[in-house]
Amino acid sequence: MTATPTPTAIDVNRRPARLSGAAAVLLAMTALAAVAVLGELDRSGIVWVTLFVEGVGLTLLALGRGLRTKNQGVAGHAVTATGLVVVAVSFGLAVTEPSDVGVRVWLLVGTVAAFLVAVAVVPVVDRWSRRLLKVGASILFVSVLLGGLVSLGPLSTLLVGAVAALLVWDVGEHAIGLGEQLGRTAPTTRVELTHLAASLFVGAVAVAVGLLVSGLGTPTLSFPSFVVLVLAMVLFGIALRN
Repeated sequence: MTATPTPTAIDVNRRPARLSGAAAVLLAMTALAAVAVLGELDRSGIVWVTLFVEGVGLTLLALGRGLRTKNQGVAGHAVTATGLVVVAVSFGLAVTEPSDVGVRVWLLVGTVAAFLVAVAVVPVVDRWSRRLLKVGASILFVSVLLGGLVSLGPLSTLLVGAVAALLVWDVGEHAIGLGEQLGRTAPTTRVELTHLAASLFVGAVAVAVGLLVSGLGTPTLSFPSFVVLVLAMVLFGIALRN
């Protein structure tokens, strides 16, 4: 009798989907840039320099992870280590360069949040993607609120940044979910683009409605409007996930 061959197990890559993961990181950087521009927090240009340096570091982290996936462990670890050093430099810029203490705190919190989001969706490690994303998105939301309080600018400063922060969570969760269900190598581009477009549309509508409502009253950031915005963003996040 001939032995029946044992089926070979297929090793499926369960890491987050690439397109949605990259979109989540870009949205995190966009949230910080929106607060900087609308709140006029970057009079010296250091915020843009810091975000650029961190962007380079996060790109190196992604490249390093890709090399490690292709069994190029030595090169992958070297590129990943370089990326971590570059990200650490961006943290140092955030702490030391801005002249205003409030801007320093806001920028440091924001860059740490973007780093956590990137680590979650690349991922640099294979565990805790969903937990890291939740922590990163939450810290990003806090950084947006800090930026609004530091700038004391128009309500649009918080509105645009907060919606972007919530979209980071939504798009990142979608990337992780697709990776878990279908695998990273599955043809999910159309699904990812559809979800991303729908999320951006909902976010744009939320910003437009918020700006319309704020235009009916005072355009500055008062404490009552700050509280209302926080509650509205929480409800918006719940609706977005449902």
